[in-house]
Amino acid sequence: MSQPSWMAAEEATSNSVMPPAPPANSSSSPSSGGDAFSSGALADEPKYKPLVKWTFIVVDIGLSVLLAATGALAMQGADGKDSDEDSNNIFLGLYMILFATILFFYECMAACPVDMVDKFMRNNFGFMYNVFGRGFYMLFISVMCYGISKPEDMAIGSGICIGAAGILQMLVYLKEPNYFDKPVELDVKDIQE
Repeated sequence: MSQPSWMAAEEATSNSVMPPAPPANSSSSPSSGGDAFSSGALADEPKYKPLVKWTFIVVDIGLSVLLAATGALAMQGADGKDSDEDSNNIFLGLYMILFATILFFYECMAACPVDMVDKFMRNNFGFMYNVFGRGFYMLFISVMCYGISKPEDMAIGSGICIGAAGILQMLVYLKEPNYFDKPVELDVKDIQE
């Protein structure tokens, strides 16, 4: 059986010898250090990727601690005088602590992965491994802060900070997507285990 012409052409081009790429530290470069060959920046990763990654990790961990503290203070502020306001503060405080814990553990897994916890996080909170999922999650939990009435200044401040951090992460991703790690696809057998 004969091969189609398009396969024969592909086979002929794949056997041809490609010219060698110029060396990374070439001193005979025509430009004065402005292009990728003369500066040695041939790597796929951007120069500031580790700095951006660790900055977001540290900021998100700090914001999750702030959110949990706001929730704890909201629960502590229930004095029993206004039952509707107290129940609102108690439930919102519990939810804020829960959502802050999820964000905290995700950022801890980004900094120092532990297989068992990472697998649990991926199975139950897989949206956190996507920049837009995490950004919208941060926007969601920031809106909850505005319902707290007892440490009102702290709740509004933490809501603004968490919402701004979520929006900033999404904007940085839109500008420079290479600053963020690509999400790892889970195999079906990993999920079932």
